[in-house]
Amino acid sequence: MSSCDGSCDEKSVGKRIEYGADAQSVFVLFCFAWFAVALIGRFAQVDLGFDLWYSLWEPVIMPAIGILMAGALVSGLSNWVGQKFLKDSP
Repeated sequence: MSSCDGSCDEKSVGKRIEYGADAQSVFVLFCFAWFAVALIGRFAQVDLGFDLWYSLWEPVIMPAIGILMAGALVSGLSNWVGQKFLKDSP
């Protein structure tokens, strides 16, 4: 069920997608920071959650990175197509 109820326009849907992409980027950066800190802690013999991070790698973090990369590719491709084929449009 959609939360728009027929009153959403393309700009508001685009903004929601943009906010989702921003949240995805923040999540991936958070995961990288957590990995770096946990790895340093593992070398220092301090438990900072490396085993938990590693257990989340395949089911959570790897798909998040994949979605982020796919979004970047789609965005770049759509910008390229827009510049290449729609440059004469007003």
